[in-house]
Amino acid sequence: MMPSPSSVAAMIAARSDGLVVLRRQTQVSPPLFTDAVIPALVRSLSATGSVADAQQQVRRSVVVASDHLAAAGFPLPVTINDIVVTDPVIAAGAYVAGTGTTLRVIDPGARGGVGFWLVAEGA
Repeated sequence: MMPSPSSVAAMIAARSDGLVVLRRQTQVSPPLFTDAVIPALVRSLSATGSVADAQQQVRRSVVVASDHLAAAGFPLPVTINDIVVTDPVIAAGAYVAGTGTTLRVIDPGARGGVGFWLVAEGA
């Protein structure tokens, strides 16, 4: 039995590694983005943490709740090429562009309407 969306959101908020920003480009020229500043669980997908891994793509698993995304006004579902920013600077509740580590979603991993287990990577 799947947990309820609200229980998943509460669990993620309680165990959160901090805030992430989920971004979707909504217009190309000039570039405009829809941003959601939300709590998330973030884990490295590097098996060894070696120097060789550090020289390659950064790959992270990011778990977010659908309730948090909906409350932030982010258009669901999360899709390939959406952007995840880990360790962002947040000022007055808004993302400060150009801060944090920017990763691109390569596998959105929807989980039964309660959340997303994203795989994202970047340089």
